[in-house]
Amino acid sequence: MLHGFLINAKDLHLSTSGSNPTLPLRMSASPYRKNGMPYGLVASNGMVYTSLPEGLPSLVVYNDGGVEIRSDFNVNDIATARFVLSGSKLLVSEGKKVNKDSDIDTKDNKKCNRIGIGILKDGRLLLIHNECTTEELQMIFYEYNIWDAMMTTIDDVFIDYPRGGVKMGTAPVTVLEALDFKELPHPIVVIDPGHGGKDPGASAFGLREKDLNLIGARIVYNYLVENYEGTFLMTRDSDSTMKLEDRPMYANTMGADFFLSLHVNAAGGEGYETFTYIGKEPINLIEQEIQNKVHKDVMTFLAPHGIIDRGAKQANFCVLRKSDCPALLVENLFIDNLKDNDFLQDVNLFKNLYLVTAKAYAQAIGLQPKVSEDDVAPDGQLYRVQVGAYRFKKNAEVVQARLQSAGFDAYIKRE
Repeated sequence: MLHGFLINAKDLHLSTSGSNPTLPLRMSASPYRKNGMPYGLVASNGMVYTSLPEGLPSLVVYNDGGVEIRSDFNVNDIATARFVLSGSKLLVSEGKKVNKDSDIDTKDNKKCNRIGIGILKDGRLLLIHNECTTEELQMIFYEYNIWDAMMTTIDDVFIDYPRGGVKMGTAPVTVLEALDFKELPHPIVVIDPGHGGKDPGASAFGLREKDLNLIGARIVYNYLVENYEGTFLMTRDSDSTMKLEDRPMYANTMGADFFLSLHVNAAGGEGYETFTYIGKEPINLIEQEIQNKVHKDVMTFLAPHGIIDRGAKQANFCVLRKSDCPALLVENLFIDNLKDNDFLQDVNLFKNLYLVTAKAYAQAIGLQPKVSEDDVAPDGQLYRVQVGAYRFKKNAEVVQARLQSAGFDAYIKRE
């Protein structure tokens, strides 16, 4: 079974353990060399814990939180990094498969307990823990648009390994306690800004669809992250190229519960419309409920501005068809219609359009609002709601009956 984790570089840490490690996971860059010494670098805050072979990829986390995978990293560079971990094989480089064979035996043709570390373009890391071959792990990263990725096997091979001129650790280490990270909290919502990079989408009157989609998606994303529980991801968070079929694939591999694709229309029409897939029972029933809520709320906002309602529709779009979860595609007005374009050019109207979309979507899929500590009463205390106080019991009973008929628990207390 595939296990995926998304973490921020700042969450990476290196923990040292005693001579008899009790922590459950110890990661090695590779199995033992012939002379019994392990390959691979593990370093934190300038201290090196194992050897550094030349040419192997290293995950480098800098003090400012930046992260990259480099094959030219060496001991002299340790002081510039906060955290370094070397891998036994580079799997993906700049979005392309790496076919260079490693001179280290990583049991490539056998299924091993491996962890693959991939970097998304927004700097987050995707950790895949799986029993698989190197090629299988590589394909996972390659198919889902990871920018750079390397692999390491899991084994208890860290030993004290003094090396001249390098300050070494005196204890085994535990690195990237990935198995202690819980899987992504549900619901997982993937927001897809359509087009991007080499695919600009539609353009008219000084606007480009790919730009509007990304700006709008960030408004939706930020609102959901700030106000609701769950995991919120974007298929792209920059002006990058992403294949159409890779968008639902990304959602599927992340185990998404919901998928929202944001677009701006073109080709001579005007107004607002939404789409769900034409089939996919029984998911499409859920999709239609989501679509109806979002469409209604957004049109309530748009109608006073003279925006035409083109209807809630169904279509055989790729991102809808290939999504394993309820998916909704929104076409926010027509970029090549002068009236719609004027609306999109208005900063406040544009922002409110996507805020209304975010609020309606959150309600439609049943997201739970975030609860602050101030919202929770201390242990042993409760917040009570009192509807009223009455001198005559009959009046109190009338109110009690109304509350109970509305589905509320209600009782009468004499004070």
